[in-house]
Amino acid sequence: QAIISKYGGDSGIMVWFVNQVADAIKDEFPDKYVGTFAYRYTRHAPTGIVPRDNVVIRLCSIECCLLHDFEGCGMNQPFMKDLQDWSAIAKNLYIWDYATDFSYYCLPVANLRLLQSKIKDFCDHNAMGMLEQGDYQTRTCELKELRAYLVSKLMWNPDEDVEAIIREFTDGYYGPAGRYIREYIDYTDTVLRREGMHADCYAIPEHNMYSQFYIRRALKVLADARKAVEDSPELVKRVEAAQLPLCYLALETLPHEAYAMGLDKQFKKIVEQEGIVKMSEQRDVPSVSAYVARLDELASMFRNGAHQLPAIDIKPQKQGVEYKRYEGQYLRPEDMFRKGRLVDSGIMPTLGIDEDDSKDHFGYIFNTIVAAPMDGVYVLVVHADDLVEISIDGRHVLTHTESWTKHPTKAYVNLQKGMHKLDVRYIEDT
Repeated sequence: QAIISKYGGDSGIMVWFVNQVADAIKDEFPDKYVGTFAYRYTRHAPTGIVPRDNVVIRLCSIECCLLHDFEGCGMNQPFMKDLQDWSAIAKNLYIWDYATDFSYYCLPVANLRLLQSKIKDFCDHNAMGMLEQGDYQTRTCELKELRAYLVSKLMWNPDEDVEAIIREFTDGYYGPAGRYIREYIDYTDTVLRREGMHADCYAIPEHNMYSQFYIRRALKVLADARKAVEDSPELVKRVEAAQLPLCYLALETLPHEAYAMGLDKQFKKIVEQEGIVKMSEQRDVPSVSAYVARLDELASMFRNGAHQLPAIDIKPQKQGVEYKRYEGQYLRPEDMFRKGRLVDSGIMPTLGIDEDDSKDHFGYIFNTIVAAPMDGVYVLVVHADDLVEISIDGRHVLTHTESWTKHPTKAYVNLQKGMHKLDVRYIEDT
């Protein structure tokens, strides 16, 4: 801690340590470098110490917004300062930049036209090399071939004409569908990068940049692209691969429409054609095989009304949610009863904890009756910290157990029109 304080942060002790390694090997290996990361907690440059000439600093932009350049976005300006600070003290600066979405590789990412300004910024700050990281574990990335081609061209010559590269590639790779692919890129840029939108490399399908209107129109544009090449099986496959992000986005956010359009079947066809096995860098996101199995299960629910929960014969006497509040340290609902202390109970107007000022170590049990206005499949989405369990009519339908993840937990339940009993258990640990 004394060294960290002396050199202005965690990067100070990292450079202090790596410099000693570099000194120890320089005589035996004069042509070799020792690398370390300016990443997360070591991203800010230190003060009062500089890397040795045989040390490479690899600066990582993982916190940055993918929708804007470094200069014009408040979310990116801290990274720009770090780039300037490291450039001033590091003889050898290497960049690790992020070019896709790592939570869900196939989500649309409106950054194709931003890659040039970022690569130029790296060059202007004396970067000796750079990595533009894409979907390194799979083949799911949106417009992956164009993205790789564009990155390669710009790293070879950062002053290339981006629009000319995009046109050259889309016409050459997609043939008559090229103009529709460009229309899709233009439309995605316009909508996803609209004023007020920001997204890092861990966006999720529920991000509000993905409006329902955007999904519907983008699907239409790519359907036109497929129609333009329907006489060429090879070009059809290439366009279908470009459709994968919209199929996935629709299945996750507009499931009723998506299943009616057969997008579950289209998704399965594309992943089989492309040999895709992985959806995400994150371990808590299902594999493609698990996701396809879920699509098959849900298809029967959406199309055939399978597994419908019948309405219950009950007439609620008043509005409100019955609740019990517990205090104590526990991680499972059964422990809440066994080890927790019941401190409050009653009726609240709506289900929630907005009025609870406590921070840690409490839990709730909520019971109420909800009305399904029509027969159909309902989607439950939970964003929570730490645990949530939901039952409907006594049937367990959802468990959310992550205390830190950005990924929401979803469940689908087919309800008959009428009243249904809703039970929710919530635990706040830390």
